[in-house]
Amino acid sequence: MSLAWYDRTLWRVIAYVPQRNLGLCQLSENEADSLAGRKLMDKLGPKPFAMPDEDLSEAVLHWPLFPAHWGASRFSDGQSYGLLYAALERETAIAEALHYYAEFFADAGIPLLSAPRQQRGLFTFRVEEMLADIRKAAKKQRQLMANDHVWCRVFGEYLASHLQSGWAYRSVRRENGSAIALMRSDHASAVQWMETIELGGG
Repeated sequence: MSLAWYDRTLWRVIAYVPQRNLGLCQLSENEADSLAGRKLMDKLGPKPFAMPDEDLSEAVLHWPLFPAHWGASRFSDGQSYGLLYAALERETAIAEALHYYAEFFADAGIPLLSAPRQQRGLFTFRVEEMLADIRKAAKKQRQLMANDHVWCRVFGEYLASHLQSGWAYRSVRRENGSAIALMRSDHASAVQWMETIELGGG
């Protein structure tokens, strides 16, 4: 494991949309007024996820790190700390999102091609941070690439107790892809919406 300075663009797929985003939420309590407003916005062609900068940063960067939003993941049991996951490549971010979307429906016995189509926002942001790089370790410790997250979470807890920032690791969902797990977002900035992607096949 080595330390390296990262100053680069990362990719992240999210579904969360703040209620203050008038482009995607109810425009009026009056249904007719709201519908008319939506038609006007469609005609004007607003960019999806066009929201104030503070809302965009909250959705993309800060939301998973709030204790109330911690969740179990590859490197965390969701009880002691939260992680902000992102990818070093666009294709890796999409591959990771597609896997977890398919996994969600697979638990209910629904194959991906039968899952309903849903849209997600693909975003970029900049990170300037000293991070641990465990990608070489994954070649020796194959448990880091396993679908069973037990050993990964033990390793993640060790890293979280010794680091202040986060780490880079090999993506399990895309060959030669890389991802980042961040423990904090204060050195992340410049969030930009890039495109809307569709998941599912229904």
